[in-house]
Amino acid sequence: MAQEVVLSDEFDNGDGMWTNGWIDAASATVTFSIDNTGKLSGANSYKAEIVKGGVEMWRIQRVADLPLVAGYKYTLSFMAVASKDAAINALFEINGDPYTKYLDDTAYVTTTPQTFTFEMTADISVPNNQLKFMFGGAQNDNSTIWIDNIIVTRTVDPAFVTLWGATSRGTGWPILNREDTPPGDGGMGADGPPPSWATIRGGFGQVLQATEDQAVVVKGQFEYVGDGPGESYVGLRYALTYWDDEGELANRYTDSAMWTGSGVHYGYEFTPRSGTTDMANGAGGAGTVWTINGGSGWNSTWSNNGGPIAAVEQKPLRAVIEGGVYDFAISVRPLADGTNEIRWYMYHVDKKYWFGGTVIDSAQVSTKFNGICFGVGDGIETNMTAFKLMGVKAELGEPITVPEAPWQAYYLQDWGLTAQGKYWPIKNDENTLVGDAVIAGDGTPLNGAGWATVQGGFGQDLELKTDKALIVTGELEFVGTEGAGSSYTPIRYAITYMENGQLENPLTDSAAWVGGKYWGYGFHPRTGAGTMSNGNGGSGTVWTINNGNWNSTWSNNGKPIAAIEQAPRNAQIIPGTYKFAFSLRKVDDTHTEIKWYLIEKNNKYWFGGSIVDTATTDKFNSICFGINTGDWTEFKVIAAKVDYGDPIVVPEAPWEPFYVELWGATNRGKGWPILVDSNTIVGDAAMGADGPPPSWATIRGGFGTTVEASTNKAVIVSGQFEYVGDGPGESYVGLRYALTYWEDEGELINRFTPTAEWTGSGVHYGYEFTPRSGTTDMANGAGGAGTIWTINGGSGWNSTWSNNGWPIAAIEQAPARAVIEGGVYDFAISVQPLPDGTNEIRWYMYHKDKKYWFGGTVIDTAQVTTKFNGICFGIGDGIETEMREFRLIAVKVDKGDPITVPEAPWQEFYVGDWGFIGDRTGGWTLEPVELIGNATMHGAKKPFGWAALRGEFPIDVTPKVDRAMIVTGKMEFVGGGFEGWSSLRMGLFYQESGRLVETENGMAWDGSESGASGYLVIPHSGGNDLTVWGEGTDQMGTVGGIVNGTWLNTNEPENYVLAETRQKPAGAVATEGMYNFAFSVAPQENGNVEFRYYIYKEDGTYNFGGIVVDDKNPITKFNSFNIALNNLATATQLNLIDVLVDLGAPIEIPDSVVSVETLSSTIPTDYSLGQNYPNPFNPTTNIEFALPKTSDVKLVVYDALGKEVAQLVNGQMSAGYHRVTFNASNLASGVYFYTIKAGEFYSVKKLMLIK
Repeated sequence: MAQEVVLSDEFDNGDGMWTNGWIDAASATVTFSIDNTGKLSGANSYKAEIVKGGVEMWRIQRVADLPLVAGYKYTLSFMAVASKDAAINALFEINGDPYTKYLDDTAYVTTTPQTFTFEMTADISVPNNQLKFMFGGAQNDNSTIWIDNIIVTRTVDPAFVTLWGATSRGTGWPILNREDTPPGDGGMGADGPPPSWATIRGGFGQVLQATEDQAVVVKGQFEYVGDGPGESYVGLRYALTYWDDEGELANRYTDSAMWTGSGVHYGYEFTPRSGTTDMANGAGGAGTVWTINGGSGWNSTWSNNGGPIAAVEQKPLRAVIEGGVYDFAISVRPLADGTNEIRWYMYHVDKKYWFGGTVIDSAQVSTKFNGICFGVGDGIETNMTAFKLMGVKAELGEPITVPEAPWQAYYLQDWGLTAQGKYWPIKNDENTLVGDAVIAGDGTPLNGAGWATVQGGFGQDLELKTDKALIVTGELEFVGTEGAGSSYTPIRYAITYMENGQLENPLTDSAAWVGGKYWGYGFHPRTGAGTMSNGNGGSGTVWTINNGNWNSTWSNNGKPIAAIEQAPRNAQIIPGTYKFAFSLRKVDDTHTEIKWYLIEKNNKYWFGGSIVDTATTDKFNSICFGINTGDWTEFKVIAAKVDYGDPIVVPEAPWEPFYVELWGATNRGKGWPILVDSNTIVGDAAMGADGPPPSWATIRGGFGTTVEASTNKAVIVSGQFEYVGDGPGESYVGLRYALTYWEDEGELINRFTPTAEWTGSGVHYGYEFTPRSGTTDMANGAGGAGTIWTINGGSGWNSTWSNNGWPIAAIEQAPARAVIEGGVYDFAISVQPLPDGTNEIRWYMYHKDKKYWFGGTVIDTAQVTTKFNGICFGIGDGIETEMREFRLIAVKVDKGDPITVPEAPWQEFYVGDWGFIGDRTGGWTLEPVELIGNATMHGAKKPFGWAALRGEFPIDVTPKVDRAMIVTGKMEFVGGGFEGWSSLRMGLFYQESGRLVETENGMAWDGSESGASGYLVIPHSGGNDLTVWGEGTDQMGTVGGIVNGTWLNTNEPENYVLAETRQKPAGAVATEGMYNFAFSVAPQENGNVEFRYYIYKEDGTYNFGGIVVDDKNPITKFNSFNIALNNLATATQLNLIDVLVDLGAPIEIPDSVVSVETLSSTIPTDYSLGQNYPNPFNPTTNIEFALPKTSDVKLVVYDALGKEVAQLVNGQMSAGYHRVTFNASNLASGVYFYTIKAGEFYSVKKLMLIK
């Protein structure tokens, strides 16, 4: 085709064409002129002298008008050279905002003259287009650019279809094409709709042959002018064909332009549906995509000699072909298997209408094409005046991409009865609101007389997606008096795909669906205490439907996939309005996520959940409802709507606490009859006889539903139990109880009889509690010993060997060694999942008279279950007390905040479990003693090595801010004392040391002596050196912390000094005799711990004590008192007497012992003496001082006359911050002075005592 020059400038006549443009004067500096030095091809050229180009290229512009006409290929060429490397941006761009670009290329100019050429094709006409040259940008700073010989030409793009004329299939409108019609455009029209078929064909002027590598692609736009065809059966038919004898295009560019061909067509016809008109039908059935296989009627479904190959509906559902512009495209590509892949779409630019898809033609009717045909039929009654085509191109290329169909939610309008139940007629008529349906009888309650069903069709098949869920929502109204009670499945409903479904007699009382089987999901909510829906595969409330009847559990060819109970427990379906919703989302090729709910408007009934199951179908086209039992007189579906979007959020089930009423024995023991009858108060139960059970006696309270804990709400079970006659005493199996999910609980048979029993045979998941009584052994089994156990798929809920679990806590009862006596106990358990995937379990059982307590909080890291369906209690055999009955009172299930475990009752106790530790006997023997709290170890001579003794507490003791832990007692050294260096070590610790076992030297702990944390005291004697603490340090002292180490070793890396206390009187030697000792540990509000200690003889010859604050590694849990003598001591026997553990106020340090505490081991930079506080005081005050290094310190108090009244410190002290407490209870009111001398440092301050 010949090129047409549309712009040319060699600058021989000046620059008049280029005077327009824009320069950003704020950031660019440039001068334009005509250069006549012959720099480029002609005599003159256009010169731009650029000093500063600004930031972007658009800061300097020159423009010329250049209208674009659709269907033409435009070529821009120009010559350019520059004084240095530079750039010119060349554009075809709309004049004004928005600055739409149609050509956007950059010429990189050098110092050598070049010709630059750029091309583009105009798909649309742009009358206000301009040719723009942009010279800005920092790259062009300080450059000169010359440009010349600017030429723009155009040629018709050969891909545009230009040969337009009518066909013999209809000339109802004149053809509108003229010589000035842009390439690719065509049209037909008049003053109104065509009186008969109007057709127009665009011939390609060539045959396009599709291959596996390149499809034939036709695309463009068409426009209905004035109006669309409305709901016309023949509003549009179009086809891509090979016409084997197309003839010629006669009378081109006139009203009567027409193709003269007489041959037959091969190709594909598209018959889009508009609104609710019938789908095109013809030879072979109905459809919207047809083959044309040697037929003369390309727009006929009867004479095209082909058949339908797809029945794709328009989108949104029932969308009407309205007036306006539509994008369209078709591609046909042969496949390797001898078929054709056809892709197509027509899409309103405002997304009001879409028709598209991909289909396979197995016959491959043609792979070559030479024209595109459009036809508008007769009988149209709208204001349509023309049908225009724009930018239609035909070429070879990649298959088109079909845009996603637009979606618009809609209400269901196709309602009818189903073959599964027609006991009631349907009441829908032309006045019924879209989305609603009503079925009703003559006013007689249904009450199981027959199934009344109704089905709402979607009007199309809706496929499941991975990025969006298919959603159906609406309301249901049950009209009746009482409701469904506890009847068997009063309603069943389903979301389904019905095969070949057709609605007959719509909007009449006999409207009904006919067709094939169903696929999908059925929902069978339970009501009251009624039986769960059962059938093939078991029982459940959610079922698959797999090529069967939608409302049957026997002929649905499916199975139950969930057994979700209603909420609140045993809630009944009552008359009223219910909201319902489904959402289904494709998880992968084989799995579907199903979410649903049915909720009474006042939250009196809830049925819902979320599951993932093997997909039965990936498309759906209806919802079904059926009612049977219940006193219903009418059933309504209201505002049923279909949508795509995010999966529904299932509202949280309403919760209502309930008392446990389903009581029976378990297969773990029937040693006592069950004492529950029809008169027993709900929540109560009992088992018993004339005495203790001869074998295991168990009782289980089934919840009647599965209760699920969440991170927001714990599952809580609470109530009371009572031992009648007596408790189990010190029995190993006096009580075991468990909160479990029993996987197959079976049924409760023989209810309200002594032989009531659960028939379940499955395994349990949950938590078992095995409280200790007295001094009996702690329950032991697989995994060790403990009092709280997981049950993880074990059959024996009351066994620590067959529960398939393990101990997760070893909590002792309180008070220490308390016995489970007769009487009433409060109990509670709560289980709550935590965000980290663990479970928090809280529990307690507490005698009403506070004689016995067992409780605590523990974490199950395995999270064995978060759902529960029963509480179990069991009492073992071998009990020898007067116990004759075990009663349960007001046992209730709830959900909410976790329980608050009541504080354990405290009762002081003597330490009774004594044994050597770490195989350190020193050659001594531990003698048995009768009195708890006492211990004696001795040898023929002083010990060799260490003789180390550990007294374990029966419970872990945790002091609190308001209650310190106190350990007191006496120790008698026989045959000598602890005179030698560091020869006595004692303290309070927490460590796991195994069990007590008998050895040749007496009782001993079989575990390790390491792993201890606590406070170690090394009472000072004589003038011995202090003991070194830590590893590789020069810390020295007599009191310090042991951190996860061997309790009597000071030289481990994490140990630290707290004080370097020395005895009083100074230099006193610890000889044989009786010593009192006391320790207290008190946590402080700031997280530190105050540790007090004292050891003294009552005759005053030895005193050792003080107060320290631990800010390093505060220790707040203890389970033992440890003491050891080594071979530097001279004693041959040590008697411990009345070693008592208590909680209360911190110990008082006797006046004979001055308390000096180390406040911090941080090393100060200078010596200092602080002002005492409080001041004035009565009778005690605190004095603080700082030592930058270890020093000999003397701190003395004087009266106003200079007489020494108290010596507070006199000895070596380590670097740090220290505090001494001065007790002036024996002094008169007045002014006093205190002085400190530490090395070369001396300071004095005043203090006032006011009594």
